[in-house]
Amino acid sequence: MNLRGTGEELTSPADFISTNVGRNIQRNLMPPSHFISSHHSTPASLPGHQLSAGSVTGSRIGHSALSGPQRFSETTVPWTPLSTSMPGDPWLAIAQTNKEILELREENQRLKEKRDRSPSAQHNTHSARCGERGGLESEWRLDLERLRAESERLRGQVETLRDNAVRQREEMREKESTIHRQNHELEELRAEMCRCKAELAQNVLELTQRREEREKLTTQLDKLQRDFSEERNRYLREQEASSKDVQRLTCESQKQSLQAKQETILEASRLREELERAIRTHQSQMEQMSSGHREELDILKRVNSDQQLRMSDVTQEVTSLKGRLQDISTERDVLREQLRQLHQDFEAQGETIQSLRTYIGQLTPERGEQERLTEKIQTLEKEKEALQTSLELVDIRLKSVNDILAIQEKELNDEMNCGSILKGSGKGSRVLAQWRHKVFILLVQLRSKDLNFSGEKNTLHTTICSLEEELERERNQHSLVQHTLQDRQAQLDLQCLHTQTLKQDLARVKEENDRLRQENQSCAKALKDITENVQSCGVLFERNVADLESAQSHLSGLGQRVTFATRRIDTIQGLLMRREALRKVQQTAKPTETLSDRRCIADLQTEVAMLSEERDKLAQELKRTPNLIQSALTDLQDKMDSEVGRLSQALVQSQQEAGDAEASRRESEMERQQGHERRRELEGLLAELREEAQLKQEQTEQESKQKLSEVESRCRTQLRALEAQVNTARREHTKAVVSLRQCERQAERAREQERAAQALQSEHALKEITLLNKQLKDKDRDRNLLLAVVHEQGLMSEYRRLRGAGRRPPQAPDQQPQQQPQRERGEEGQVVQPQAHDALMSVLGDLQVLSAAVMHSSEEGSEEEDEREEGQGDGATRASLLR
Repeated sequence: MNLRGTGEELTSPADFISTNVGRNIQRNLMPPSHFISSHHSTPASLPGHQLSAGSVTGSRIGHSALSGPQRFSETTVPWTPLSTSMPGDPWLAIAQTNKEILELREENQRLKEKRDRSPSAQHNTHSARCGERGGLESEWRLDLERLRAESERLRGQVETLRDNAVRQREEMREKESTIHRQNHELEELRAEMCRCKAELAQNVLELTQRREEREKLTTQLDKLQRDFSEERNRYLREQEASSKDVQRLTCESQKQSLQAKQETILEASRLREELERAIRTHQSQMEQMSSGHREELDILKRVNSDQQLRMSDVTQEVTSLKGRLQDISTERDVLREQLRQLHQDFEAQGETIQSLRTYIGQLTPERGEQERLTEKIQTLEKEKEALQTSLELVDIRLKSVNDILAIQEKELNDEMNCGSILKGSGKGSRVLAQWRHKVFILLVQLRSKDLNFSGEKNTLHTTICSLEEELERERNQHSLVQHTLQDRQAQLDLQCLHTQTLKQDLARVKEENDRLRQENQSCAKALKDITENVQSCGVLFERNVADLESAQSHLSGLGQRVTFATRRIDTIQGLLMRREALRKVQQTAKPTETLSDRRCIADLQTEVAMLSEERDKLAQELKRTPNLIQSALTDLQDKMDSEVGRLSQALVQSQQEAGDAEASRRESEMERQQGHERRRELEGLLAELREEAQLKQEQTEQESKQKLSEVESRCRTQLRALEAQVNTARREHTKAVVSLRQCERQAERAREQERAAQALQSEHALKEITLLNKQLKDKDRDRNLLLAVVHEQGLMSEYRRLRGAGRRPPQAPDQQPQQQPQRERGEEGQVVQPQAHDALMSVLGDLQVLSAAVMHSSEEGSEEEDEREEGQGDGATRASLLR
């Protein structure tokens, strides 16, 4: 509730016992000796309020009001409302308030004078007061809106903190679910890795089995090559034996050529044809065998090249395995370094946690002592504030009593000087006493309201500071939670990297498995090719064996025919020898024969001649046949020699190739053995690395489980702490909401009270206006009567002189004591009726203002009592004035 002319709030006298006042008064107190030299200093502010220039028009009084009569000026002095900053000098502020009260008094008197001069001044003053009251109400509303905005901001911050906590809790749950899912995926990857390892081991076993089968096939191929070389040697030996037999037969045929005739020629031609056929067949067989040998050599070369390629692949695999071993060793070293760093970090974190635990354990009793000390300090501060408020109230009462005494002395002196109204001094003293009592009550209420307002403002500042501290703590906690979330995110990233490395290893193992499968398939294809080649070699070998058997059977048939021809030749020779013997016997038995005998002899001679011719022919033929046979045999021999040379060269080449193949086979066998040894070494290294990897995996799993358990426990503790903080924040938020609602309810009640007070004030103002109009009419009537009396008695010039002196501005305080005796001497024989009239009008205006202020400053319970008292006081003053 606002005081009409001043724009300041008032409270009931019950507020004097309130302890909710400002806390910074003690530090700004100054001794009373400070005001001896600084009584005319610049205006200072009250405790908790600072005077500044404003738009609200009030009044100030000078120090000259304490001594000498009051003089009114024509100028208006702006009055500034009380601000909220703390003063630099409370004693100066108290003196300044007293000074301002006197200035208000003087301004009220001056305004009353103006209202007397112009009837429209009342309406202007009322509108100015309403504007001042509206300005104060607007300021109060602005403060309420600011506090409401601050509370809304704090409420929004609490809501945002709650939303952040819920969102962080959801993020933690999501991250825990992702961690569980990634652990499940990691277990699946591990199972798949174990399965791939088992498949890899099975493939390695299959590869070893196929390598053993390949070794068996190579041994069989070597055996077949040895058998083939033995068969080829045997065939060459048989061919040499057959050539020897042919030579022997040719010799025998040469020996028997002299005895053989046409049959021998026929047999020789037949034999030649058969030999040619045999040579052709032999050549064809040799060509077939040489082509077969060439094909077999090509196959062996291809097999050797395939083996060399496989050996190169094996060497590349060995080099790749070596590279992988080096990579694995480097990764192992890196993992060892990382594990060592992690162990160091864990040890450092453990040390820091232990030190923090010890530090927290040391700080807990100190915190308890600090809390007890802060509680004691708070209680002492409250007691100090209560004492300060009581001291300020006592000072205010003392100052107000001194001011009232000074005013009473001044007015008594004025009343003593007024001789014409000595009869009505008793009523005037009663009115002045009531007015002074009300002024004292209003001043006390004003000061208590200011103190209460400063205390409420300090409490609001403390609550705002505490809420800001809570907000800062929540932000710190939020930053801690964000750091923990970043740590968990980093751990999740590490887990993702680990899973990616495991996936890469799995992909690499799958690729190796596919490559081994491809090698297995290629080995199976090569094995099939080798088996087909061996089968084809076996078929060719059987065919060659069958050809050799057929040639051998043909040679045996030729031998039989040669033996038959020799037997025929023997029989022919026996017949010839028998014929010769018979001829000789006949010649010896018939030496003395007749002409017939001679004719017989002639016939025999002719026959002998014919036989000799035939013999010569046969001899020539025989001579020609061995030449032909010899030439044919030489040709055959040349051909056979060339063929044998070619075959020998081919044999040498094939032997060289076989030696080269054998050397390459031996080298490949050595390399294969070395590869087997390397493979065994690599398998041993792989087994060791697998064992180490399993151990490391177990260690990492244990460490990761430990880390996860630690992180989960830490996160649980942090979540518990966050939940506790969120619960505390909720409780504080509910408290703040309750307090804000209470403030809103109080503000609503204050608004309703202000509306009711405004309505009552408007009604009261209308009543007062009507009363004042009546009083003005009465005063005009009295004034007219007094003017008539003065005109009749001849005191008009003195009245005009006094009115001119009253309109002049008040003089300085140091000049007033000099002018006081002159005024007293000049006013001894004058009529004081206009002064009494002006005094009564000023008293009437002050009483109206104070009654309106009392009506607006009372609370709900004391409103009716204050109105009754004001009604009684107004009735008494009006009755006294009317009397």
